[in-house]
Amino acid sequence: MGLFTDEVLAETSGSAQSRYLNVSKIEIDRPARIAILQSPAFSFHEVWGESVSNPGEVKPFRFSKKPTESEMLEYLGGSYRVREVNPEWAKVAGELERPKRVHAFTVWNFESKQVEILSIKQKTIIDRLKELSVTEEYADLLAWDLQIARILSGGKTSYSVTPLPRKKTTESDVEMALSEAEANGFDITRLLDNGDPFTQG
Repeated sequence: MGLFTDEVLAETSGSAQSRYLNVSKIEIDRPARIAILQSPAFSFHEVWGESVSNPGEVKPFRFSKKPTESEMLEYLGGSYRVREVNPEWAKVAGELERPKRVHAFTVWNFESKQVEILSIKQKTIIDRLKELSVTEEYADLLAWDLQIARILSGGKTSYSVTPLPRKKTTESDVEMALSEAEANGFDITRLLDNGDPFTQG
């Protein structure tokens, strides 16, 4: 037996697996293969706030519906302000970010072999999922695997979403994943209050 458990080694090395799948971090030559476990997606509006006292500190603020400017200011309180748009993309200097619609999916990540949350605001991915979901063959996307690839071309990033038949050897893993997570208290709606969907309380 080793001196440390795998859990301790992961903590000290910084290699602990995240429970959130970020499409912008998918490696160019290594697409992510997932299975969506819940339908419909959990949707909300999100704006990033920046600490007034510590400008480097940011956190997301989420709303069940698109907030008005006054609702945003009230929710951010006096200690946070809406983050400015990256100057590289801003139309005018000092432009503030607008709330973005986010669709969060509970997924099974075949590489990490765990239940994770995939939050998407990229229009190309959302449009592709909508396109697939209204076709007869892929109407039940929960029965298919999805391969999400990040493509870099001409300095610009785009994404592709390809449906794949579910592997028989992994079907039982996918079927059991959500029920086990829910038995442990999983609730994706905790995202709305910046809670941990994987931990009760």
